[in-house]
Amino acid sequence: MRKLFHKKSSRVIAVVSAIALAVTALAIGITATLAVKNDITVTLDRENGYRVVEKGTYNDRTVLGANDAETGNGDIATVDLFGSTMRVHGMSAGTVSVMAGSKVGLVLPYNYQITDMDNVGAYILKQGGEVYFSGPGKTKTCPVEVTQGLQTRIRWKSLDTSVAAVAANGHITSVGKGAAIILGQFTDKWGIDRDIHILVGVGVTLNSSDLSELLELVQKGESILNDNPDQYTTESLEDLKDAVNKGKGVLDSNNPEANVIADAVKDLQDAINGMDKKPQRPEDVFGPDKDGNYYHPVGDPPNVYEVVDQDGNGRQPPEYVYNPGDPVEDCENNRPSYPNNGFYYVEDPDGSNIWKPVDKNGDLNNNRPIWGGPDGRPGGGDDKPVTQFNDGSYWVHVGQNVWQKIDKLTLGPLTGGGPDENPVTTPATPIVKNGDKYYVGPINPGPDEYYYGDKQQGGDGLLNSTANILHPTDEKYYLIDGKMVNKKPITESGPGNGVDGKILPAEKAGDSSDWIEIARNGGYSLIIRKNYINIQSQSSHYGDPAWQQTSYGSTKNYNTSTARDKINEWFRGTAASAADNLGANANLRNHTVKNNAANTLGSGTVPSGYNDGFSKPIAEPDRTGLDVAFALSYGEAANYISKRYDWDGGASAESSQLAKNNFAKIVIPAGDKTHDSLWLRSPGNQTRSPFTACELDYTGRVFQKYIDGFNGEYGLIYPALWVNSAIFD
Repeated sequence: MRKLFHKKSSRVIAVVSAIALAVTALAIGITATLAVKNDITVTLDRENGYRVVEKGTYNDRTVLGANDAETGNGDIATVDLFGSTMRVHGMSAGTVSVMAGSKVGLVLPYNYQITDMDNVGAYILKQGGEVYFSGPGKTKTCPVEVTQGLQTRIRWKSLDTSVAAVAANGHITSVGKGAAIILGQFTDKWGIDRDIHILVGVGVTLNSSDLSELLELVQKGESILNDNPDQYTTESLEDLKDAVNKGKGVLDSNNPEANVIADAVKDLQDAINGMDKKPQRPEDVFGPDKDGNYYHPVGDPPNVYEVVDQDGNGRQPPEYVYNPGDPVEDCENNRPSYPNNGFYYVEDPDGSNIWKPVDKNGDLNNNRPIWGGPDGRPGGGDDKPVTQFNDGSYWVHVGQNVWQKIDKLTLGPLTGGGPDENPVTTPATPIVKNGDKYYVGPINPGPDEYYYGDKQQGGDGLLNSTANILHPTDEKYYLIDGKMVNKKPITESGPGNGVDGKILPAEKAGDSSDWIEIARNGGYSLIIRKNYINIQSQSSHYGDPAWQQTSYGSTKNYNTSTARDKINEWFRGTAASAADNLGANANLRNHTVKNNAANTLGSGTVPSGYNDGFSKPIAEPDRTGLDVAFALSYGEAANYISKRYDWDGGASAESSQLAKNNFAKIVIPAGDKTHDSLWLRSPGNQTRSPFTACELDYTGRVFQKYIDGFNGEYGLIYPALWVNSAIFD
């Protein structure tokens, strides 16, 4: 027997920290909106549909005719063979192929997924994987909380020990100023190697966030306290010192709450903006200029002056100007400046309502512009950070890669930035907001309209699609009852629409029989097997209906019937004696969806209209579950595959021409109707005594049977399925 080896697990980066986002932002010149970094919950799903065996346990499966079995990797799983029973023991997490061979040389592969529940299966990454320290010598607890598996399975190391060190338990200690990456490595419960990246900033900002803003304000406050404190009153210096110490305490605490960060930011803003200066000496006042104005330098930053009188007293409200030259001799070039959050802002270009802060060198900082809002100036709570793109236009980022273009005092319509996150080169419109998320659309307006939005699971938090292109990180949504859902629900009621059925060839179905489409509901097709399933496999009787019949059950109730058991075994491939079980990789499985058939049994007294007992598809795949395949109900058979139907009292009626056409495509052997018939779903005893069951016989007649004291009724089993109609494409 040839050797088979398990698939080598590649290392997967479980969570990418803010590094990639920061690089992207620098590349296109984006100034992101400040926001609190949220905790990220990561669930590590398996990447296959193999049979799962837990480490330390075993799984049995029947392999007829096998006389040898071999594992591709004994470190992951071992295998024993007891007659026709193949027993696979889980040894360690990973995927492995097990081969079963017969005496005639037939080799069958079986794939297994071995899991180790002690390995990490899910975890929470605190504050988006970013850790801040105000300076060296501080320690914070591990920013990763394992919610499935053992925390100790993660191995930690620092990629720059001159900035940050990490202990074996994941606790991080700041060493020196700078940024560093803490790397956590582990093998997950599926056997896949994973990485976690934690970005650490010691006295430096990492990304645009509230913690980043808090660190900048702390540094601004320390600069005032250390560089030129003599110009301020003692009371205002004490207030600033308290606010700085509070901010540093928040930075150095473990996982500070958003409201705590916001309070510290506000305290620092109030303290910086509220600094009271000591009375000015006359020599610090310059002027008058040609208009009689006097000026006093604010000192920090340079080139900003307060407009005062000759004694140094400021105006109310205060007025400030910016001038890189002489504010007295060159007063024609004085430009209004406004204090805001500890900085002085100047409009640039003139008349644009775009404002840039004066940096510590007295120059305008082009990397942190803001829009002054509808009031046309900084302050007042309506300011917004902006981004200048390559065409010179300015945009406000409202989040999730959605933008609004600035037109001085107003903002343009919501516009998506597309795959390159640039609303100038790849504008996406129209944009709608639903809940807390943005979407492109509607696309294809009308009954079949839809939207594009970030994936619910595995997305990147951005709307990257355009109206013409669905980005891999986004998915299709439908607006249903005011909410966006990513699976279009089945809206049709009743039995669905009967069709003169297409034939799904056996080779396309991946089955040993053709299938017939008999009805449609939305984008889903109800199909029935053209031939009954063989539930006995004796070579001399294979395919003989006399040997494939099964009793419905002593109560004539589908939910407790042998027919239901046989259908489930056939679909799941677990019937030990069945020669034509549906294969594990059959194309039918790739298109099958769930249904409600088990809860909508056929009626024993179908009234005129025969409108109960009809199954409906559910837009959710199910490849191996129970009751995915089912027997048709009385009403379904009467509508879709019969020539006539009977109900209580002996009354009968002709079925539709479509139903008659479909019946002609089914292979029901001619014979005694009691035995050569197609079993249907039934709720058991209703109006007949003692039992009621339903069948479709070889003549095309749907009928009910009532049995007094006789439990030996038999029939053939023809399973039905709801599948995605794309299987016919």
